[in-house]
Amino acid sequence: MSINTENKIDINNFPVSFSEKALAVVSNAIKSKNRINKILRISIEGGGCSGFKYGLNFIENTDENDILCEYAKDINIVIDINTYSCIKNTVIDFVKTDNKSGFTFNNPNAANACNGCD
Repeated sequence: MSINTENKIDINNFPVSFSEKALAVVSNAIKSKNRINKILRISIEGGGCSGFKYGLNFIENTDENDILCEYAKDINIVIDINTYSCIKNTVIDFVKTDNKSGFTFNNPNAANACNGCD
């Protein structure tokens, strides 16, 4: 595992926070004995009128443009520098219902409605 610590920031400056449920799910996934990749990458893609498309993937190595945060003991999270401002103040939660379960992203920077496409 190769972690670039050049762009490491403190948890207080990290633009994303996790609910206790979400952090527990991530922690359990990282501790899985079959997991090789132990760094969590948060990513976004533009989704046009439907807003951002979020991604959570485990990776083995960081890139030179990644911002790294040791979020909790043994939980390293990275985002790329372009994603940083787009997800500032986002809260990630884990929701489980009878029909589905998964992570939710409460991003105050995401547009609530479509204003039309150019």
